[in-house]
Amino acid sequence: MGGSFIPNLSATRGRNKNGDFFLKVGGNGSILQGVSFDAIDISYPTSTTEVFEYYQGGLGGTLNATVTITYATASKNDITSVVLT
Repeated sequence: MGGSFIPNLSATRGRNKNGDFFLKVGGNGSILQGVSFDAIDISYPTSTTEVFEYYQGGLGGTLNATVTITYATASKNDITSVVLT
């Protein structure tokens, strides 16, 4: 499967009050557009990886999506990839 998992790049990121970019993870144009969830489980398997699991029916319910964010370094200043599975 080719292409980006992010449907509309300009709609999936914003800037905070400091001018830094952030990734939108819900709503129209986001990486999770169309994914139903009511609970999120977050884990940090390495110093440069964050894993967000999105469930419907609570944490014991159905896993509907996983977003893995990988950073260039442990300082987490630069994202190298965002993968939706």
